Amino acid sequence: MAAEMARYDRMCLAITECHEIDEAKDLHRTQAGLARAKAGGKILGRRPKTTEQQRIEIKRRCASGESISALARNFDVSRATVLSIVREPPRSAECMPPPMPMPTAT
Repeated sequence: MAAEMARYDRMCLAITECHEIDEAKDLHRTQAGLARAKAGGKILGRRPKTTEQQRIEIKRRCASGESISALARNFDVSRATVLSIVREPPRSAECMPPPMPMPTAT
């Protein structure tokens, strides 16, 4: 009985190792494919519901006092989408923090 259990344990271990190797290969192939797509100019991820011009317009109109609900109706998006657009930081380079200086070896 003990010999059968030991053989069963070794078999389960071998199957588990094979599965882990397959998962690692799949992950590597997926990451390589995503890297190739990015290098080829593909934009990954979900497409935005609004264009950059619409985002600017939403921010402008919200700043002038138009309600979130009215903006959502006008641009055919949810209130949550309008709120996330209004709350997002500006995308211009002048609003970006300066790069951190690299430490020097002494």
